[in-house]
Amino acid sequence: WHESACPAGELSGGIEVRRPAVRSSSSSLTNFVLKRPSSSLTSTSRSAGRPELAFSSLRVLQPLVANFKGVKKKRVCLACVRDDLKGPYKQAYGRLLWSVPEVTCCPIHRRKLIEVSCSTKRKGMFFYHQVAPFGVCRSCGSEGYFCCRVVQARASAREVEVAEMIRGVIASLREINRSELSAMKKAVSEYAASHGGMVRLAICAGMPKSSLSHWLLRHSARMCLRGYIQLARAMSVSLSGLLQGRLESATFFSRVPQKP
Repeated sequence: WHESACPAGELSGGIEVRRPAVRSSSSSLTNFVLKRPSSSLTSTSRSAGRPELAFSSLRVLQPLVANFKGVKKKRVCLACVRDDLKGPYKQAYGRLLWSVPEVTCCPIHRRKLIEVSCSTKRKGMFFYHQVAPFGVCRSCGSEGYFCCRVVQARASAREVEVAEMIRGVIASLREINRSELSAMKKAVSEYAASHGGMVRLAICAGMPKSSLSHWLLRHSARMCLRGYIQLARAMSVSLSGLLQGRLESATFFSRVPQKP
């Protein structure tokens, strides 16, 4: 009931998640990627002969990220869902990217994610109300959520930037799983020492100096994902590289004038 049917990197986040066709709960995807034990994922990947399934859960980030929780309500990009239905698999897929609270838009279409709501007058007349695959409205059975009249607003450059950063993290979960928290702290400490000190870095990242020093000095201290995003932007480095303890330069287009 979970597979990566599409090639990695072809759709948002680099890892695709197919929702179960027999479960109607809107939080089933979040429950799977956040609460399913790592041992179960490993066993499932071995049984299916798909080792990449062990890295299709956001639980890989838990040793590095504190207080990591997914969104409770299902958010989608209508353009992505409809593109999936037109693709060779004729099946819509949920993205791991959409379950991250810090992500508010689709980095491909640059539109904000929305919560799907049916606007037809035929609610409850179809069996889809109880059983529906991902991409099909549970109220009226519309494939691609064409019954939804909510317009996806254009995302800001900052929102697209954050979505791209998290997308890179999801695509690098295999490498991040092998990284250590101490390596990341050492890289940040060396950067702060050569760029004006810890106070300057904290000011540029928009966080209290006490929070940054607490994270650096305590061996087991972790930071929330939003804090890592702020650090990566302040240091102009890749977020996925930072979580691996490497400082890879990155260009943040929200600081560059956009072309019309």
